[in-house]
Parts: sequence; structure tokens; C-alpha cells
Amino acid sequence: MKKISALAGLLALGLASAAGAARLAIDRASLVRDTPAVIRVVPDSVDVVVREFFADSSAGASETVREARDPSGWTLYVEYFPNSSVVRDDSIGSTGIDGTVTWKPVFAGIVSVKARRGDEVLATNVSVKFPSMPVGAVLVFAVAGTILFGGAGWSIVHLMEHKPGERREEGTGSP
Repeated sequence: MKKISALAGLLALGLASAAGAARLAIDRASLVRDTPAVIRVVPDSVDVVVREFFADSSAGASETVREARDPSGWTLYVEYFPNSSVVRDDSIGSTGIDGTVTWKPVFAGIVSVKARRGDEVLATNVSVKFPSMPVGAVLVFAVAGTILFGGAGWSIVHLMEHKPGERREEGTGSP
């Protein structure tokens, strides 16, 4: 059987998966503020039915080939503190031929990562941590602990300095 040229011989008859099944993947589960992370658009795969037509017959052999969609051309955006009153938006950039973009988170907290290409939108939420414990948090913790335990200590000392049976005068501080 003589095959028609390779280009004319392959004819895609149908697609088995729906468009828009791509997803966003981030290189690590725990992101840290001011540390670069790689965001990858993982495209969906499609089943392409390919049929070869032979010159002496209208029928031919068919096979199903698994192909991946193109991951390039996605524009990525981030939204820091989504669904709050202090939302901050930032544009990351566009994906290249490998479907990746490098991003360095500016703020710690919940971040919504979105990718758009035409009418298709992909989204995921990630948590960004502080690189170390914030100094302000340690100071607030120390002041709150001093007030709490200092007040409790003062009240215990004040109650224990009087002997049972002694009458205590209010406001003078002495028995």
C-alpha cells in the first residue's frame, strides 16, 4: 500500500479532552517572603485521533496520540491579602515556552495567584511565610507577658503580705 505524503496523510479527527483543564503548580509547598519561587502552568493533555489514509483505500489505520497543549502566553498576577480591605495587586509576567515564571513574594500572608490567557483563567491560593520571626511580634509578646504575669505576681505578693486575722485598711497600703 502506498502512503500519501506524511503531511496530508495525518488528519486529526477529534479531541478527547476539554480546553481549560490546565493548572498552576508552584515549585515548593512553603513559600518564604523575598525568596524566589517558580510558578509553572501545567497544561492539560489532549488525545488526538490520527488516521492515515492510503492511496488505494479510503480506510486506514488510526491511532490515538497524547499531546500537551502549549503552556506559553499566560499572564500571571498575584493578589496579596485577598478578600480583605487591604488587597494589593501585582503583575508577575508572562510564561515562556516552558510555561514558567519566577516570582519573589513581597508580603507574607495569603496570596491568590491567577493566570489569564484569553478567556481562560487559572487560580490557586498559597501561603507566604516570614523569613524569620518578626522583631515586632517578639516585642509585643514580651510586653504582653510582662503585663500579664507582672500583674498576677503583684496581686499575689500584695495578698500574701498580710497575715490572716489582721485587719487591713483600704487605701493606706499598711496594716
